[in-house]
Amino acid sequence: MAFAYSCAAVSLCAGAVSRDYAAVAVAVPAFVLASVILATKSRLCAVALLLCACADAAMALVGGGGRISGWLLAAGGVFAVRGTFRLHSEYRAFIESNSLSGSFGGVGPGFGAFVPYKAPEKAAAGEAARRRRDAEAAAEAKKFAGRTFVSLLPFAGMFFGICLIWLSISPVFMRLLVCGAQSPEALIRAYRLWYITIVSAVAAAVLLSAACVVFSACRGMITVKAIQIMALSIAFPIFLGGYMVVSEHIPSLIVRAGEDIAQIQSGRLKEATVWLSPKSRPARLPGPYGKGQPEPVTRYGGISRETGGRWVHFYVPECLGFSLDENALYNEDRSIEWNMKNARRYLISCTGNFSLVVNVKPVDL
Repeated sequence: MAFAYSCAAVSLCAGAVSRDYAAVAVAVPAFVLASVILATKSRLCAVALLLCACADAAMALVGGGGRISGWLLAAGGVFAVRGTFRLHSEYRAFIESNSLSGSFGGVGPGFGAFVPYKAPEKAAAGEAARRRRDAEAAAEAKKFAGRTFVSLLPFAGMFFGICLIWLSISPVFMRLLVCGAQSPEALIRAYRLWYITIVSAVAAAVLLSAACVVFSACRGMITVKAIQIMALSIAFPIFLGGYMVVSEHIPSLIVRAGEDIAQIQSGRLKEATVWLSPKSRPARLPGPYGKGQPEPVTRYGGISRETGGRWVHFYVPECLGFSLDENALYNEDRSIEWNMKNARRYLISCTGNFSLVVNVKPVDL
């Protein structure tokens, strides 16, 4: 169980250092579950931790990658399940052994064991008292289970809220949005929808946590420990979601994406005739990073007098099917005069904010 706590802590730190928000969104509820397991030895939380880690590992594999932190959490979940179930089995065996020894008065059930005679009236009274004690114990156990459920409800709200954030930035969800885009406008619309979904998921996570906290408080769970749990349950979604939204400037990205869509629809695009560097690489448009996210654009560096002699990045969507002329590539080691004669230039039409290329045409040498 301590191993599960250590795995969750390491995964949380690794995700924070690499700024992999998808990893952090999984590590936070895993860390909370591991903390609860360490404190209460809960089998339910151990199973939830294992399922959370396995779901993250499976989603990462489907998304085209895998995080070491996900497999580390899965290992911690396996050890937590094994440890909690073994502990509860040993405790049950201990209770049953004590019950048996008390029933026989310390004498084993072998031949010759002395069983004292009891009158029928006394036996019936004893049986009624035993049933009454059993009923009281069952009622107390049910009451304790209810109190435990209400006290852990804020944690459950936080857990499901952070799962919403995780799903909004998961590679699988991203692929559903952007990989079917058949035009630059459709691609940027998909990204704008993604930004809106992230903000909505963060808001829903905070509201869900707050609703669970209010319900728990209304049921009378107003103790120092309960207040600490409530504060922690609201703080995690606000901190994780708020930091991601603010640091990645998601509200600004929504506005900028809307402006680029308007530019495409009106035809008021930026145009430049540039040389494109052959040193291109797959890329994404701006947004919260998660390992395995799709890269539906190719980033090219472009340079010409129109860019002020500086390299400028252009993002060409895969749907345009563009490729450089291999027989007329730009050579950085050659002079401008040589490139004017031998390297092909391209007329680029792109948006003003994301530099997303809408049209690209080769220019004759």
